Amino acid sequence: MGVNLTWKTKLLKNRYDIFQDDLHIGELKAGIWSKTSQGEINGKKYLFKTKGFVTNETQIIKQEDNSIAGTISFSKFKGKARIIIANNEYVCEPGNLFDTKWSINKDGKTVIGYKAKSFSGEISSVLNEDLVILTGLFIINLLSSDDNTDASGM
Repeated sequence: MGVNLTWKTKLLKNRYDIFQDDLHIGELKAGIWSKTSQGEINGKKYLFKTKGFVTNETQIIKQEDNSIAGTISFSKFKGKARIIIANNEYVCEPGNLFDTKWSINKDGKTVIGYKAKSFSGEISSVLNEDLVILTGLFIINLLSSDDNTDASGM
């Protein structure tokens, strides 16, 4: 069964609120002056800790027990990210030059799509994997914020 979500942000784009049917189900708080972001979705809390400059690696940490839930590796120059969560591999990549469309793919098939406009957007997923959905929003924020291509950062 598919999942359809929306998100909203403000001018500084350091916080994204995530909604399902107008019900607030999560958020992503991007670290403005640090390389740590906090995320929550459906009551589960995570930290995204990024290391490196040219080739980054981010650890996804469950806040309830400080265990590693997954990793993200990417090069900002390539604009793609490789996600490993629960022994599953995904690739997050932009769908256009304006960073308004992104997708997460597994085994060459799109499983999550992200669309942005101004300070809001839509997420459509064939997966019911909250952490993968939240991780995609984290990646898009991180990679898009360096481009400054759009006021929303996406």
